[in-house]
Amino acid sequence: MLGRYLEVIQDANRAISLNPNHSYAYAARGRAYHWLGQFEKAFWDCDKAIQIQPNAWAFTCRGRANAALHQYDRSIRDCDQAILMDPKDAEAYEIRGLSYVLSKKSDKEGCRSLRKACELGKCEAYEVGKRDRICR
Repeated sequence: MLGRYLEVIQDANRAISLNPNHSYAYAARGRAYHWLGQFEKAFWDCDKAIQIQPNAWAFTCRGRANAALHQYDRSIRDCDQAILMDPKDAEAYEIRGLSYVLSKKSDKEGCRSLRKACELGKCEAYEVGKRDRICR
């Protein structure tokens, strides 16, 4: 899997060198950095994608990076924005739910988001929440 993420970064670097305003390339590279554990780089690439062209995918990308950096309030705001732009973004609901739960702000709101993510096809976090008796 590591090789695939490095390949995405190389492809994104090429795309950005050809078009420095390629929002999707920044978001894709940001996601790859996230999965490599390089959360600061992920944040800045996702942030750059939003500056170029705000869209749900880029906000979800930055929300994931913020969550990984324990910036849960920022993560929730980013995911809220992503959901406004794309109400069927299961990943945004999942990240928002996890951010609520991990921040200890509101298990109820977190579980509501995790349940919605599950309704949209991303059930793993909700199932863990139910198993661990965080979500009912």
